Amino acid sequence: MPRLLETAFVHVPSRTLVLTDFCFNLRPPAPWPTRVHALQRRLRPRILAEDFDRVIVTHGRVPDSAGHDALRAAFAWLSPP
Repeated sequence: MPRLLETAFVHVPSRTLVLTDFCFNLRPPAPWPTRVHALQRRLRPRILAEDFDRVIVTHGRVPDSAGHDALRAAFAWLSPP
């Protein structure tokens, strides 16, 4: 699988996280290749460690608030139970 070069930027004054193709609106049950691909995105823990409230994504709706909780919930299905 090719390596992906993703961009994640936190604008500190506005507490806004800007993501490129790191985050898509994928919903379970996703096919196993999708899950494997998503799990390889090692940037996930670093992003969730940041202080942000709003998330701007390339694909999909922009949560204007509670973005950190929404992103954590979105990644929850990728983690083992």
